[in-house]
Amino acid sequence: MPKNGHGNFWWSTDVGNVHITSFSSEHDYTEESEQMAWLRADLAAADANRQQVPWLVVSCHRPLLSADEGSYGSHSPGAALLAAIEPLLFRTAA
Repeated sequence: MPKNGHGNFWWSTDVGNVHITSFSSEHDYTEESEQMAWLRADLAAADANRQQVPWLVVSCHRPLLSADEGSYGSHSPGAALLAAIEPLLFRTAA
């Protein structure tokens, strides 16, 4: 695993012209958590490097959005995971 994150739980790497960021939906992703500080810094650095590596791919274990009836409350608009991550994604998409 890349050594720039937290083992295989959250990490990032560049592959050609793609920056891949993987974060953990199973660890603390609240605003003041270690993971969110790392995620904000990683996405800001990747965004600043868009001339060299223009594509950003972000992944995690759980879906941000899902229509699955059994877990809709956890993966619907306004759910905690989406509310925490979506602002970061919009910030780097601009």
